[in-house]
Amino acid sequence: MCLMLLPSCGKEIVATADPFCKAVKPVCISRDDQLTAGTAKQILSNEYGRETVCGRPTPCVKKEKPTI
Repeated sequence: MCLMLLPSCGKEIVATADPFCKAVKPVCISRDDQLTAGTAKQILSNEYGRETVCGRPTPCVKKEKPTI
């Protein structure tokens, strides 16, 4: 496959992280969740990466337990 770009024919393309930051939400867990060490490490790594690209996310909101 050959791709040819002609500078005089196109607009300047500027890539931003906005679409990624709008689509990817922080991972929120509760105290009742059972996490393995590996899962906790993956969540933490994901959050550090997201914070690096998008800035600090809003804190997770505590959800009330449903009453039956």
